[in-house]
Amino acid sequence: MTRISNLAANTSLLQQIFRTRSDLFDLETQIGTGKVSQDYKGIGTDTQRLINLENTRSQLKQYIQNNELMDLRLNIVSTAVQGLRDVVSDFRNAVLEFQTSDIKGQTDVKDIQDNAFLSLQSLQSLLNIEVDGRFLFSGARVRTQPVDFGLTSLNDFQSTFDGARVQVSTIRDSHLENFSFNKDSGTTAANWLTFERNVGAVQQVDTITVGGTVEVGDKFTVTINGTAFNFTATTTSANDVAIGLAAAVNGGAEPVTAGAPAGGVFTLTADTAGTAFSSSVATTETDGSAADNQTIVTAATIPNVPGGSRVTATSSEFTNVAVGSTITISGTGGVNDGTFEVIAKTGTTLDIRTEQLTDEPAKAMTISFQDPADSTKTITLNTTLSFTRANNTITRTLGDAITAIPVGAKITIAGSNTNDASFTVKSNDGSNLVVESKRFTDQGTGGAPYFTFTTGATLQFIDGGASADTIVAPAGTFQDASGAALPAGLKLTITGTGANNVTYTIASVSTDKSTVTLVSTDTVTNEGPGAGTVTTTTATGTISSTSYFKGDQVAMTHRVDSNRDFEYDLNAVDPGFEKAIRAMKITLQGVFQTEGGLDQNTDRIEKILFLLNSALDRAPPGGTPPFGTELSSNIEQIERNLGFDRVLIDTTNTLHTDLISFLDGSVSKVENINLTEAITILLNQQLALEASFQVFARIRQLSLVNFL
Repeated sequence: MTRISNLAANTSLLQQIFRTRSDLFDLETQIGTGKVSQDYKGIGTDTQRLINLENTRSQLKQYIQNNELMDLRLNIVSTAVQGLRDVVSDFRNAVLEFQTSDIKGQTDVKDIQDNAFLSLQSLQSLLNIEVDGRFLFSGARVRTQPVDFGLTSLNDFQSTFDGARVQVSTIRDSHLENFSFNKDSGTTAANWLTFERNVGAVQQVDTITVGGTVEVGDKFTVTINGTAFNFTATTTSANDVAIGLAAAVNGGAEPVTAGAPAGGVFTLTADTAGTAFSSSVATTETDGSAADNQTIVTAATIPNVPGGSRVTATSSEFTNVAVGSTITISGTGGVNDGTFEVIAKTGTTLDIRTEQLTDEPAKAMTISFQDPADSTKTITLNTTLSFTRANNTITRTLGDAITAIPVGAKITIAGSNTNDASFTVKSNDGSNLVVESKRFTDQGTGGAPYFTFTTGATLQFIDGGASADTIVAPAGTFQDASGAALPAGLKLTITGTGANNVTYTIASVSTDKSTVTLVSTDTVTNEGPGAGTVTTTTATGTISSTSYFKGDQVAMTHRVDSNRDFEYDLNAVDPGFEKAIRAMKITLQGVFQTEGGLDQNTDRIEKILFLLNSALDRAPPGGTPPFGTELSSNIEQIERNLGFDRVLIDTTNTLHTDLISFLDGSVSKVENINLTEAITILLNQQLALEASFQVFARIRQLSLVNFL
């Protein structure tokens, strides 16, 4: 460089060379990658359009991915539903075969019940199918196993559901009940229940009428439960005879009270509601010959009503409990714990299916049962029987022997006054049949308080100061009938003390059950040891019902694209499944030859078949629904719905794939280079760069010195 003026020219030329080389490098990158630019800036005005195209393509790809995952689930669900259909269909065929068989012996009953048990186990397994940690039949609770039938063995199931005293729920609402109550929701008191054995019992009333022309010496007799009460007329007044007979009855030992006569008429009223009696009358002349003009008649005025068992709550916990529900009661100290069937209810009461005898004096009647050696034959005995409700005992006094009646047999009484029904024999000593019963024991009533303790010198009240106050009595005092400590929340009513005659609430009970610690808001006055009575009238207890379904019925929405979606609401309580499950449970209940056995209740078969047909087929089964109107869903319709959803997914994914192909072309046009054009430009740029280098090199060689 020999002149300063050459510097500016060289610098300008170098900048042009560098730009050309940069363009050449960009072209090399484009040809190497096939892209116009490595970032959106290099696209210029097409940037926004490209971003929109790419976003739409990504969204469609995500829809396809989600749809493919949903289709996988639907495919597995479809396979499971097909398995469910096969199980239910096979069981229906077995029931049809059982229905058409002429002999329904023990082996036949066992086979169909074993089939029902195994079918339920299969249904449980299929409904608990899981994919990728998600249970497919549990609704929105995808992490919760949806079905638990609680099946351990057929014997265990039948020990709960004997088919007579406790029956499987026959309607959907009661079959799916799920609740648990253990206290008064208003006061939170743990003692909130009253159990009664004979609610609704009505006293029997018979009317005795003496009439006609009464003569002195005429003889009159009223016989009650086989005991005769006699009176001989001393006047010609019919009312005087009635007065004499009433006095004789009231002076006797029969559990009947005669009312005050008027006009020769008086009533006989049972002393205890629900306890029946029999009455008959007769009259003769003084010499025992047939009556001439005097009369005496008896007429049933108010029939005996035995009554049933009821539990009553102190708050309205039972408003939404369905009739037909199976409830489990616990925590009553063993007094009324057990499983029961609800047959009526209000907000505060539940009436249970009650089976018990009605008191009745000895009377000739028949008792029939299935021949243990030949289930096609029935043995009928003519015998004289009496009935005692308190111990559920039928006593034979005359007639055919009852020794051949086996324990567990279903017996049917006919010809009694109030006990014409079927029962299951619990024990038989040859003279007395003890029958199975289902009823409450009075508990939590004024006559049968849940807890009571009376002492003359051992009840003590201690003011704990800063600590909780306590009530102290001898060890083992504060316990229920089973020996368990009284529960927290129980309210104790105190009477007979000097300064503590109020109601207190238990916070806890000591291990030896001698000391009650009270809630912090309750205070006592130091007193004792001394006299007092501690009582809790109403009983404690938990009333619950458990559904086989542990999931929920929330429908989940699956969106197949931006405009279309469908609801997946299939779960294990879909009517198509629930009806089949209910039918199988109804089949399971009851032991062979017992009162609730399937062989003794063959009318169940038609009902079971109705449920199975309704569960399987879209075509409604013929006949009247045996348990009221059923929901219409069925397995055939479920399969159709699943098929429709899968077709929708497949069609939509095909459309998405076509759109993605179109978008790929549009994106390619924006971001991909024209290779021929790019190579041509590259060669031109290469030539230009080489020429620049040559020119620059020649110019660098020029110097004035060379010409001097």
